[in-house]
Amino acid sequence: MSNLYALLIGIDDYQYISPLGGCEKDIRKVHSFLESFTEGKMTFHPKTLFNKEATKANIVQAFRSHLTAQVQSGDVALLYYSGHGAQEEAADVWSIEEPDGKLEGIVCHDTGIGKGVPLLADKELRFLIHELSKTGVEILTFFDSCHAGDNTRNMADAPKRRVAAVLPTRKWEEFLFADNVSEEDVQHQRWADKVPEGRHVQIAACEDMEFAYENSEGGIFTNTMLQLLKEKEGKITYYDLQSQVKFKIKGVAGGINQTPRVYATPEHHKDIFKVFLGSAIHQDSLSGNIVYNTTSKQWIYDKGGIHGVHASKEGDSETLVIVPVKGKKSMYAFVKDVKPAYSVVEFEEGEEIDEGMVYKGHVAGLMSAPLNVFISGVEDGTKVLHAIFEEQKIELEKHNIFLVNKREEADYEAQAVELKDEKDDHVRHYFILSLPGDHRPLTVQKMGFSMPAGTEIVRELQKIVTWQFIKKLHNPDKEALTHEDIKLEFLQQEQAVPIVDQVTKVEYDDKKYNETWKFDFPFTKVKVKLTNTIDQPLYVACLYMDTDFSTTPRLMEPDVVRLNPGESVFARSGKAIKLPWELLLRQFNYKEDQFFLKVIVSTEAFTTFEFTLDGLKKPVYPWPDRSALTGKGLTWDDEEDEKIKSETWQATLYTVRVPNPFYQEE
Repeated sequence: MSNLYALLIGIDDYQYISPLGGCEKDIRKVHSFLESFTEGKMTFHPKTLFNKEATKANIVQAFRSHLTAQVQSGDVALLYYSGHGAQEEAADVWSIEEPDGKLEGIVCHDTGIGKGVPLLADKELRFLIHELSKTGVEILTFFDSCHAGDNTRNMADAPKRRVAAVLPTRKWEEFLFADNVSEEDVQHQRWADKVPEGRHVQIAACEDMEFAYENSEGGIFTNTMLQLLKEKEGKITYYDLQSQVKFKIKGVAGGINQTPRVYATPEHHKDIFKVFLGSAIHQDSLSGNIVYNTTSKQWIYDKGGIHGVHASKEGDSETLVIVPVKGKKSMYAFVKDVKPAYSVVEFEEGEEIDEGMVYKGHVAGLMSAPLNVFISGVEDGTKVLHAIFEEQKIELEKHNIFLVNKREEADYEAQAVELKDEKDDHVRHYFILSLPGDHRPLTVQKMGFSMPAGTEIVRELQKIVTWQFIKKLHNPDKEALTHEDIKLEFLQQEQAVPIVDQVTKVEYDDKKYNETWKFDFPFTKVKVKLTNTIDQPLYVACLYMDTDFSTTPRLMEPDVVRLNPGESVFARSGKAIKLPWELLLRQFNYKEDQFFLKVIVSTEAFTTFEFTLDGLKKPVYPWPDRSALTGKGLTWDDEEDEKIKSETWQATLYTVRVPNPFYQEE
């Protein structure tokens, strides 16, 4: 039987700071729930620190002795903190990583302003989690405090778990990692490289600039989360847990919002789809949660304009949310109002709706752009492809995939090719996916004119529709934000690269293109800078989109950054993005390579987990088809963007072209 080692910290009484009233209650409830939940499943090893026990030194010592020193492979380590959160002025060395000039952290019993000890800052928590992660165990962190959103990286009169004043800048030697990392180290090397982020999942009570509230029962976040965990008997993913808590408490205190947040380390982003205290991944991020909000008296669907949701029109069944209910027929809900990251829905009259339940809903075509496919090539192969498309027509059209009869109407071409291998004179059959009129495969070739091989092509298209949606996503509303509200700059060798109509060209640094490249491949580096140019705070994400149909929303840390007016943030914390020469670029003689940056900006907080796409397998070389070595560049023609209506967000595509120095003219 595995073990759960839990460090549970609740602080109501502070030595130098105003008290709270519900934090000890929170921790006792969390302790009771975990004790009951783990019975017969895991051995529970709790350690609690309350009030005077929870000094900074004791918290750090308990983290290392109770968690890091004891856990073994297969165990779970859990940190739960309930108490005040606060900020402190960041030293200049953190300026690139902290655009607002502040460090966030938790307030220990002996933390004070001008006296006592500093916060247990986000950088210090990261260091502790980095140490713990070396054990290879599952790590979970929960923070019911203000300034909680970036910790590891209204009831109008209700107490707020926030220290109003900003603590002063500390001396470097006051960081708990000062003996391991010097200030000079951070000046010359990214913090993320010096202290790699330990694999963990974090759920926080609110965004970093929001309040976390409590009432006579304790923390609103903690109580709501425990209620859901009990109702679901723990059979809920971290993604759904955060989403359902968020919309149950949205609008508390007469409109003051508290937005819980979930986070997983970029390399293990799918961890947020793990079931509570489990290891199995259940990714179903496109089936949204429908939650009744008792404050607004509305049903909230946790998908909005940036996910492709439209408001329902009379007689428009495509914008109904379908809600399958176990043991009953499906129910339907109309989309009444669309916000950037969520929508308001109304169920059809006569439906038996339980306001205490959370329903799962799905909009047909969610996160997918219409994708037209043209079939061409050898008759024996095209018959197979046509048969597959006919057999799966209804399902494919639900995914927004349509067959067209003209190449000029197509986004992609599915080809059946017959090729003679020059080495052995054997004739072989392949299915390939290409841009229309191009013979170069975009993904790995499928051998044989068989149903399984053709079905693989169809599966690839089902993944590409989401990539296509992200690429085209745009808000055309005249009242919407514009691409100018967030200024994007490309810097190559610290010099700005011109951007014309959201397109830029980046050359390799060495323009001699000499023979030494056979062994020393060319590359270049670019930095990406984003600046808020308007007079209100904005939330911004920057997604990297590659031609293997992958999308990575983690160019920034965190993936969605809140920028105040005039503030700037660098992608990758200021570290340049390396653009190496791709071998396939030369082998298939592409004139240029491309990648895309999708900048999404909103006046409301949002998440980007839904936008993470793993790439498809790249084509194999050598390739007997010599005609595939000539033709146009690896270029996706920009088409009209998706018409998504909502007033407070925008998405802009930036195209980066990288010329192939080895390109051979036809």
